[in-house]
Amino acid sequence: MVCRRPAAVVLVFAAATAPAFAGQARSLFLPPLRPSADALPFSDDVRADRSPPSFLEYDTREGSAQVGDLCDISTTGSLCFSSKAAVLQAAAKPPGLVGRWTFDEELALDSSGNGNHGTSAGLVHGPSPAGNGHSALFRKSFLTLPHSPLYESADFAFTFWVYVPTADVSTRAVTPNWCPLMRKGVHAPQADHFESSPALLYSYATGHLRVSLSTTTHNGANAPDGQFVNSNARLRPNRWMHLAILKHGPRVLLYVNGILDAVMPLHGQPLINHHALYVGGDPFSAEQCTHAVYIDELRVYSRALAPHELEAQAVFALGGTSPSFVHLGCANCGAVQARNSCPHSRHVCSDVELYAGGYQVARTQGWLVKGVHVWTADLLLHPAISVGLALCCEGMK
Repeated sequence: MVCRRPAAVVLVFAAATAPAFAGQARSLFLPPLRPSADALPFSDDVRADRSPPSFLEYDTREGSAQVGDLCDISTTGSLCFSSKAAVLQAAAKPPGLVGRWTFDEELALDSSGNGNHGTSAGLVHGPSPAGNGHSALFRKSFLTLPHSPLYESADFAFTFWVYVPTADVSTRAVTPNWCPLMRKGVHAPQADHFESSPALLYSYATGHLRVSLSTTTHNGANAPDGQFVNSNARLRPNRWMHLAILKHGPRVLLYVNGILDAVMPLHGQPLINHHALYVGGDPFSAEQCTHAVYIDELRVYSRALAPHELEAQAVFALGGTSPSFVHLGCANCGAVQARNSCPHSRHVCSDVELYAGGYQVARTQGWLVKGVHVWTADLLLHPAISVGLALCCEGMK
């Protein structure tokens, strides 16, 4: 096994037993988890917040798992082997990366080098969107990532892949209106305690998403979800989709599959909290939100990502169509609003562009559902419908 940290590589040789320790290695590689026969993915007994294995000790002051005596060899630079035929060194770190969790190991380890390891052990693994590695499966369970000062940046970005399997009718009937896919904070109605910085919620009934952020003007019992915005897109069941929440200056933005979906101008200053980041659910709703969800490649940044960075992360989501090809102009809008909904660098899609990929994107995003009409450039000249969906394609008007 291998430990690594920025500018350092550490080799680890596993022993049969190991004492508790508090060393300096910040990222640990472990063999992939092999799910046991008694841990079926959809069993009610599968929980991600079980006690961690004995070879990790969690330091609550630093909020991360720490690795110690298992590291037998340490070097401050790269490690060469096989007569310099190969080199082992720490992975490159993108600017502003606070944490990255691939869920490919047995534990929720942070591979960014910042040591923001999860305090929940025994992850249940599932397939990944890329076809290799693993995702994490959550059902009536959640992952806990302790607070770190790195989460307190003025701007931020949270990105990850999500897959929601089709639920049975009985599950949908008892699921609350909104269930968390991710929450940094607390949502405890019994204690009248509400903090989110931020939270991303999902409606199993409609497929819509909700981004929630506690601010100086929207917080506490009077605004339990803080200031929030609902998505235009819908999470489609049985399909991997890429989600991203960004705060950039006075705005919060939601991207779905690399496409800007919703914008929320902030009316107050965001409230920073020191609570844990919960992934896949949270302890406040785990017993009510009983549906299963797979999450993979969770990344947190201390800056807002550029649109092209999000498009690059989500490039596989649209089946070969570029996320920049079609953007949402307006939903359920009249001819005048549809005509003015596209920026100067785009235009309302023509019939040819819609059949060349526009309809596919609209259906994947959940914008296009039964009964929805779509505006085209020709239809706007001679309107035959009162309201419809406007899609904006690349290119000048």
